[in-house]
Parts: sequence; structure tokens; C-alpha cells
Amino acid sequence: MAALILLAARFLFQVPMFGSIPLLMVVMLVFIVANLAMGITFSTVARNQLQAMQMAFFFFLPSILLSGFMFPFDGMPRWAQGFAEILPLTHFVRIVRGILLRGASLFERDPVLQATDQVQPAPPPLRAEAVLADVRVHRDGGEELRAEADVLDADEAGWRHPHHLPPLVSDEDGLADDVRVGAEAVLEGSPTWEDLESVDFESPLVTPRPDDEERLVEAVRLAREQGETMGGVVGAVVRGLPPGLGSYVHWDRKLDGRIVQALVSIHSVKAATIGDGIEVASVLGSEAHDPYEMVDGRLERTRNRAGGLEGGVTNGADLVVRAFFKPISTLRRGLPSVDLATGDAGATAWERSDVTAIGAAPVIVEAMLALVLGDALLEKLGGDAIADVDSAWAALSSRLAPWWQPTIL
Repeated sequence: MAALILLAARFLFQVPMFGSIPLLMVVMLVFIVANLAMGITFSTVARNQLQAMQMAFFFFLPSILLSGFMFPFDGMPRWAQGFAEILPLTHFVRIVRGILLRGASLFERDPVLQATDQVQPAPPPLRAEAVLADVRVHRDGGEELRAEADVLDADEAGWRHPHHLPPLVSDEDGLADDVRVGAEAVLEGSPTWEDLESVDFESPLVTPRPDDEERLVEAVRLAREQGETMGGVVGAVVRGLPPGLGSYVHWDRKLDGRIVQALVSIHSVKAATIGDGIEVASVLGSEAHDPYEMVDGRLERTRNRAGGLEGGVTNGADLVVRAFFKPISTLRRGLPSVDLATGDAGATAWERSDVTAIGAAPVIVEAMLALVLGDALLEKLGGDAIADVDSAWAALSSRLAPWWQPTIL
């Protein structure tokens, strides 16, 4: 029966299984033996069949209700948590989740605090075709995706872009990763394309420094023990955008404003910046702006503190943005509040909350960027047919050469 349930979970409901199935079977056997021992105990103590059935109900109903199977364990009162700790099902549920969802080993230290509900995992990478002109997309995991269709397709995220874009070139470029988790910085300042290329999609926090993530996971674990939550910063870089997307005249068409509006509209995002927008506020002009130089007949910048946007339009350099996520507002420890019915002081209720959602945030930032940049590209190229837009792209590329050419990696 257990094998049938596992097969249905894996192939019918697509439940991820990262751990050892033989280890899971051993744990199941121990759990079954523990429950059989309880049954034998009830049969020994009970004087008749009715008493045995009543004892079984008094045992199994609290097991289902208090073990974390139906309701979040940390959301229960302290006395209920203490009672639940003596129930075998409580520990079985934790172990099964750890083995299946995180690949926990038999002798792993502190499996409860390392369970997957402390860090919201990143969603699978979106399938993105023809999102931006001349961009090779290495989604969160560095997985290269080809532009083979004429529509931005994000089925896994539950939305489809209404615009149709041609496969203007063969590749598309865009990266988004976590550059800060709470107070722990992964990168100082705005990221570069080279910074974000080293992300490991299998890592729990999707950062460009996967070898350094243990201290970040430890910080999340500590916050969980304290009943706290954490925010962070997502950095994104888009390579290959042509100069001139957006407007330097109309306030509502300036691309920097549209990008920031889209990013701040994401839940929990309280601020967004383009390039070194925060850092340049405290330096001199000669340090803040980006000089030009000629490299192999092409105009290049010696640096990119503007983040690829000047005066509301793209300038041909990498587009660099950061989105700042606040900590999740539902704290397990609660916050001081007021009971609106009585006016008495109290604390906020806690029902369910991850410690941080920052691990899942990069793909959302990418999606919002794709929507805004896709609109800007169509506004630039015009046309109501794929062939017309394709021709307009070829004409734009020809007109901009040799000062700017589509990126070829």
C-alpha cells in the first residue's frame, strides 16, 4: 500500500522526491511497529471490544489533529505542541517531509529546523521564448532556453503574455538571483552579468555564491528559532537590449519608471533601484557617470553605474536592477497589536508563514521585467504582424551598426 501511495504521489501528483526511498521504507516500518505496539497495548488493557475502539479513537484523533498533518505545528498552542511531541505521527510526518522534499539523511542533525518550510523553494524555471530582443535567457538555474516560439510562455507561473514577438534572433539573455538574504550580503552593490552567471538552481537560496550559502541557511535557521522572518534583495541583469527602448519625453513612458513600478508591484517589494542608483547618491559626478570609449569599432562604456538606462531610455548596456523585499509580515512570535472588539492590547495571530520567500523571488522579478521590456520592444518596433516586427528589428539593427550590434555570446 505504501508503494502504491508513493507511486501515485510521484507520477500522478508530481510530488518531488529528493531522498532515499529505501530509507523511507525503513522509517515506515518503524512507524508501523510503533502503532502496532499501541494497538496491542490497548487490546491488553481494554476489557472488551468497545473499550478498545474508544482507546483507539482517543489516540488516533489527536494524532491526526496535532501532529502537523492537518494544521501547522508551530501555529498550535504550546500545551498542544508539548502533547503532540509524544505522538509517533508527529515525528513520522517530519521525517517523511525531510526525506521526500529535502533529501534528509538518517543521522542528519536537527531535521526539524532544516525542513523545507523554513525557506520557500524557488519555482521551476519559466519557459520563456522570444521575451526580449537579442537575449539569451539563463533562467535561475543557468539553464539556457532557446527562443523558438513567438510568445512569452510562462505556464508554470500561471500567466501568458498577451503580446506575440518574433524569434528576432536565436538567443535571449536575462539573469536574476538573490544578492542579499536578510542582513547577510552575497554581493555588495549592484550585480553584473558575470556575477550572476554562477548561480546554482539546486541551491535553496538561488544566489551567485552557492559555496557560501551555508551561512545564509544558518541565518534563516536562526531566524526561525527566534520566531522571526527575513527579507532580502534580488538582482537582475538583462543583456542585449537595443538603445532607445522607452521615452525621454513622456513621464509615463520612461522605461525606468515603468520598470520600477512593475517591480514594486510585486508583493513584499518595498523599493527598487536601477544600476547603482542608491550608491551614486553619495559620490561625486565624476564617479557616478559612465564614460564612453571605442572598442573594436563599437561604442562601449568603461563602467555601467547607470544600469543600462539614461533619461528614460535604454543605452545598449546591460540593464541592471535590484528589488528589495521586506520580511514576511506574519511572525510566529507575533507583534504588539490591539483587539478591535475590546480595545485591549494584544498580539497578532500567527497561522502559517515561511521564514523567507526570497528563494522564490528571482523568477518573479524576471517575469515582471519580461512583461515591461516586451511591451517596450513592441512599442519601438511597431507592426501588427510577425513579419513586420521581424523586418523592423532587422532595420533597427542595421541602422545602429556599428555603434551597437546584437549581443552574440
